[in-house]
Amino acid sequence: KFTIAYSFMYSPRPGTPAANLQQIPLPIKKARLSALQSLLKQQQKNYNKSFLNKKIEVLFEKEGNNENQYIGRSIYNQSVFINSNKSLIGQIKDINVHNVTDFALEGIISE
Repeated sequence: KFTIAYSFMYSPRPGTPAANLQQIPLPIKKARLSALQSLLKQQQKNYNKSFLNKKIEVLFEKEGNNENQYIGRSIYNQSVFINSNKSLIGQIKDINVHNVTDFALEGIISE
């Protein structure tokens, strides 16, 4: 099981032994990648759900797209976002996770 994965269709690299092998047709490559990414997405969502209603440590690195939103990373490299009236950039905070998405955790600062 994977918690985070970056996956792409195979493409031959010139000068490598694999570049001379017969290539799989593009529709098959796309179908295989889609099946793999669907499985990975479900695994990541299940992993993120395991943090619901738990406290985690987060290092905040940037502002989010919404006003007063800050985005950081958990010690497990998950994206975490919260709302705060104070800048959190560069700070480590304990966060109570109250919502999860496929790709991120949402929380509030633990008091």
